[in-house]
Amino acid sequence: MNTQLALECLKRYTKNNIRDVNVKTSTDDYGVRGLILFCQERYDYDLGLVKFSEVEGFQPPPVNSIRDALFQSYDYDSFEYLSDRKYVSDILLNKNFDTDFYVNSINRLTEKMVSVGLDLEEKYELTHLCWSLYMIGVDNHILRNYKDLMSKALITVYLSSPNTDVGTESLYFLTLISPDMIKEDWIMSLEQSQEENGCFRGITELQQTHHTALVLLTLWNYYQEN
Repeated sequence: MNTQLALECLKRYTKNNIRDVNVKTSTDDYGVRGLILFCQERYDYDLGLVKFSEVEGFQPPPVNSIRDALFQSYDYDSFEYLSDRKYVSDILLNKNFDTDFYVNSINRLTEKMVSVGLDLEEKYELTHLCWSLYMIGVDNHILRNYKDLMSKALITVYLSSPNTDVGTESLYFLTLISPDMIKEDWIMSLEQSQEENGCFRGITELQQTHHTALVLLTLWNYYQEN
């Protein structure tokens, strides 16, 4: 894999699609701007973005998670609309939530996946539920209690859709929850799936950029761990 080509794929998207990097995004881009900013921070590579607090003239907080990157990239008042899923925006905005809802939903979708399979939207639903539960439990015992549940769900999604956007999303979340569960050949296969233009598989430029950012973040986590 050529990491610089992948980073340049993200930089092209910034140049061609983000009209004013000094203004937070208020339209739905599936979180791509936040993912690009996170890659810029992780790889210390100029992808053409600024942190919004820098524009306001004060030292920005560190960007150590997707949540941090999203808050630096999107209009706060648009979070519920942009999140598309209320159970995601509740976590991002620190609203009241019911842990059982996340656990039961993950169980239900994982069981359905094993028995009859899931459509693409349901696979994304499952990965986002796992990420939300991870965010709930990242600083407490909840993560330990439900680690196996989330890992099983994410591996099931990956095995059904390797080297696709949803498959790579499941791998990225797995690097946060159970990096030891990731097999080396999954990573090798992912790296080998890079396309000639440096991006990773997607029907549209937006989908390619989303996937490429997820690949870069997955690999950064994986190699930091190993």
